[in-house]
Amino acid sequence: MPNARLTLLVGDLYRCERALVARQQEIVARQPTTERHTLFGDEIDLASLRIELQSTSLFALSRHFVIRHAEALKEPKQFASLLDRGQSSETVLTLVAETMSASSPVYKAIKARGEVTRFPQWKGKALQHAVSELLTEQGITPVPALVNKLIFNSGKNLFLISQEAKKLRAFCAKDDLDMTQLDRLLFAVEEGSIYPMLDRVGEAKLRESLLEFGKLRQEPGRVLSALLRHLTRVLSIRVLLDESLSLPKIGEITGEPHWLLGRLINQARKHSTKKLTAVLNSGIELDAQVKSGKIHAADGVLALIFAATVSELPLPGYIRQNQPSPATTG
Repeated sequence: MPNARLTLLVGDLYRCERALVARQQEIVARQPTTERHTLFGDEIDLASLRIELQSTSLFALSRHFVIRHAEALKEPKQFASLLDRGQSSETVLTLVAETMSASSPVYKAIKARGEVTRFPQWKGKALQHAVSELLTEQGITPVPALVNKLIFNSGKNLFLISQEAKKLRAFCAKDDLDMTQLDRLLFAVEEGSIYPMLDRVGEAKLRESLLEFGKLRQEPGRVLSALLRHLTRVLSIRVLLDESLSLPKIGEITGEPHWLLGRLINQARKHSTKKLTAVLNSGIELDAQVKSGKIHAADGVLALIFAATVSELPLPGYIRQNQPSPATTG
């Protein structure tokens, strides 16, 4: 018989979480003093865990170890070997993973000694029904427009939808959900890609860069970091072009794939090394000001876009002359 004290929950994270809650309730119902310990796959010390699993608690009659992100286990073969040694009779072990192949040594070990439950992602009407139930649980009427909006914005992620439903309940009264406010309230996974904006900045196209930035719904701090990294790559290409190196040699040095290298070279030819160096110096100062709270990240992105796309070099003190936007600081 499978050992129910060892279980793997794999698949849709929301459905796995619900199953984990039910499992915890069942364990506590049998032994109310059960201790729960949560670990993460990429942080596990196998030697310490082996001792924990095979020992007993001094303060409780039972322990429940939950390992989240089990797909990130760094040493799956060694972990599987640890599972083969078993655990103390008072210890329950549950692994949660978004993905795990049936050929994984961890999967095989649990399948042989315990239970594996898969939770595939719901689709179509099943997903719509699940979202409707989530909204109803929060006291929100699951009108089709709202259900479809949540599914689209979340990328069909039920776990994210469950968090969004709680947020809507906090901001909106039961019968006072204004559909026109959803874009401001809801997080969007299906946001525009950042790469068109990076390319337009690299091409020194001010208007197009601003339009692409306006489409993004990503956190501005992440956008600023991505833009700095992109401009650094463009500068490295510009320096190699100045050395009159061949395209194959530039590709060998930078490690950029052929399809991307051509784009970066075209962008690098729009700038001089002196200009890009000055822009990056400005960008570093902008980044420091954002991180110290002196300016908002969105203001930093805009300032860097202007610095990179205008033909003149940034003036000395350009960044220091910029003042925080009153509407966006704080």
